[in-house]
Amino acid sequence: CWEKFCNILGAVPTDGGQYEIYLRDLMKLWVEDTRSIKLSDVGGKVKRLNPDILDRLSGKTALKKARRSLQWDVHFGPRLERLESAILELHHDLDTNYNKFSPMTPHMDYVRDWVPSVPTSKLRLHFTSRAKPTEDPRNMMVQHVAVGTWYYKVPDNRDPNRFLEYRSKCQEMVYSHKDEEDEE
Repeated sequence: CWEKFCNILGAVPTDGGQYEIYLRDLMKLWVEDTRSIKLSDVGGKVKRLNPDILDRLSGKTALKKARRSLQWDVHFGPRLERLESAILELHHDLDTNYNKFSPMTPHMDYVRDWVPSVPTSKLRLHFTSRAKPTEDPRNMMVQHVAVGTWYYKVPDNRDPNRFLEYRSKCQEMVYSHKDEEDEE
């Protein structure tokens, strides 16, 4: 879904250097559509989404409202086809793959970045899905970072103005317990 959502963001019209304004307008409508959805409508026990919920989650309803209330049909016309196509792709994915997780390497953190194609935009998105470390006697059961992932420690008495300093001391997570082979 992450890539499909980013495809939607990338398909928002960029006319006249107003990309971020159009994106904000669409996101505002999308949030208004989805904020009243209950967890029972989308939670882990849901195998197939209600068609109304599906339309709201995928952005179809938000695009329909943008066409009508913001007059996007008049302003953009056929240039909305790419956006509509990206929304339909997410809609289809949510309809057919909802609560089905694609195979990935579960012991590795899944990290993705997205940068818009508009060079003047300052918008950036970062996505991280936390790993489920492989069961290994070298891992501590309370370990919150997967082996091989870079992390930094934040002290209890943290100063919010010093986060760059904390980040500058990144280190790679290694096994908590030494490997028997390493001891020989």
